[in-house]
Amino acid sequence: GYFGMLLQDGGATKHLPQKYFLISGLTQSSSKVLTSLSLASGLSFPVAILAKSGKMAPVMAGQLILGGASYSVRDYLSAAAVVCGTAILSMGKKKGGESHSTSLGIRYIALSLVMDGITAGIQKRIKVTTEKQNIVAKPYDMLFWTNVYMW
Repeated sequence: GYFGMLLQDGGATKHLPQKYFLISGLTQSSSKVLTSLSLASGLSFPVAILAKSGKMAPVMAGQLILGGASYSVRDYLSAAAVVCGTAILSMGKKKGGESHSTSLGIRYIALSLVMDGITAGIQKRIKVTTEKQNIVAKPYDMLFWTNVYMW
């Protein structure tokens, strides 16, 4: 991201909302940690994959609540179709025995999805905020600043 910024217009865009990049970086990192914790705490891998494949729902909710996005009925139906279709396919591919998951693992994966929703909402808010301030954030700005805050 840094080298891209240097090559494109000579550097970073000024006056970007750094607090939102901080929140975005921290929630992205938290989501990854919580996903790993869910698996380490006994969540079965198929259940983790199924949960993360439904990520579209919390992402839309986060953008709606935190980012001020709006969606059409078609958007909601499309998201529901993708999530349900993925769930049906995942459940239909069972091979072997039953997989068991712990309640702690399920809580961790649920929190991971909440973090995904917050990340999406904050990223939408960055876009809305910069547009209101007539700041054009370049893709490399977004990549660089988010990665700076992902510890």
